[in-house]
Amino acid sequence: MAHFAEIRSDNNIVLRVIVVGNHQEQQYGGFNTPELEQWVASFHPNDPVIKAELGGVYPQTYWKQTSYNTRAGKYYNSNGELSTDQSKAFRKNYAGVGYTYDLSIDAYIPPKPFNSWVLNLDTGIWDPPIPRPSTWTYGDNQPLLIAWDEENQKWIGTDNNNNKFNWIETSKSWIATGV
Repeated sequence: MAHFAEIRSDNNIVLRVIVVGNHQEQQYGGFNTPELEQWVASFHPNDPVIKAELGGVYPQTYWKQTSYNTRAGKYYNSNGELSTDQSKAFRKNYAGVGYTYDLSIDAYIPPKPFNSWVLNLDTGIWDPPIPRPSTWTYGDNQPLLIAWDEENQKWIGTDNNNNKFNWIETSKSWIATGV
């Protein structure tokens, strides 16, 4: 199956993602060709739900192919395992509604989660100012729900008993907050 994103021309935001059959991909130009993108554009009418959501006016759009098996610039096989053939990695990430297509790096970029995060041009993913914790449990081995605290610029964890923890990057460990 081939996947395509419909993208607004004015702001490069993905409006929808569709699937076309492999036989159509081959019949209308092949993988990642302008001919195939043109066929997708001409064969798929404007989406009435999108038109209604945008106040009855459908924006100018264009279509670009996307890879269901590409995440963070890496290609994964159909079993979800990292492939040894990375030549198939395509446009950094699988497109999603609300993603931005960045022509300068030929990538689908997810929405920026926090103002402090910075786009990694190699992966097409937003990196936090402090790396995500590598440890997901505290001393009792209870898994922590981990979240970024933008206001305080730190990772926080909460266990099943609603105990709170702060990630200490220098020691690579969690500390109980007593809250």
